[in-house]
Amino acid sequence: MFRAMPSAYALILEQDKALITQTVLVGDAQEAWRLGRKLYPDPLRGVVYRDVKHTSSDM
Repeated sequence: MFRAMPSAYALILEQDKALITQTVLVGDAQEAWRLGRKLYPDPLRGVVYRDVKHTSSDM
């Protein structure tokens, strides 16, 4: 069975009234949400796909 490479997702977390991100490598957005809820149940605010080929450092 072929298994796709994991994708990078940023978990958006609230910490001390500021937003921070934590990158996770998972199969899809649903898995990112599941992992985020498990690891950070209270501070999790969102999940965003990270295109590691096009980061701000490339500009």
